[in-house]
Amino acid sequence: MPLGYRAVNKKLEIVPKEAEVVRRIFALYVELGSVGELARALEREGIRPKPRQLANGQTRTAERYTVGPLAHMLKNCMYVGEVAYRGEVYPGEHGAIVESAVFNQVQAKLSERTVARRLKRSQSPHLLTGLIFDDAGHPMSPTHATRRARGTDTMSHMRCCREGTERQAGSPELQPPRSSHPDDIQQHHRPGTLLRSRHLKLV
Repeated sequence: MPLGYRAVNKKLEIVPKEAEVVRRIFALYVELGSVGELARALEREGIRPKPRQLANGQTRTAERYTVGPLAHMLKNCMYVGEVAYRGEVYPGEHGAIVESAVFNQVQAKLSERTVARRLKRSQSPHLLTGLIFDDAGHPMSPTHATRRARGTDTMSHMRCCREGTERQAGSPELQPPRSSHPDDIQQHHRPGTLLRSRHLKLV
């Protein structure tokens, strides 16, 4: 169930307290223009994801919002009273939480950043640039090392762009976005470069 709603008698009702959090998230994104910056702002404000009910009846709560879930939330048309079905959008029977003008502004900013990232990647020899973030939402950038003892073998790993922190690409905290399937990464990966993608986690 999306944040801000609850099911009552097979209908969606707005949860006022959660709805205020949703509006705050949308407003912050309009202000910041970056999902990564949004995640860090929410952490500073102490805003955490709501507990999630698992199939076995247990409850799990994430420590912080991350880039993937936030991007999904910002694109969710349910927040303007609509529902998506088989690629089409229809008016819903539930109330809207976010004003249409704010929602459209967010979609425009998301589209602009998507185009900018694709253009940047197309001009870069590093195909994973802009695709991988650490567990705090910080972008990772590529760096390389050559093992001279074995000739021309090149080792590639990703490091955090923030505060000089480095993490190997084998770290379980690395989170490529939903659209980055490991098969796609493998397909476009250049020969002669070793990418430790075995532990990459999809979000």
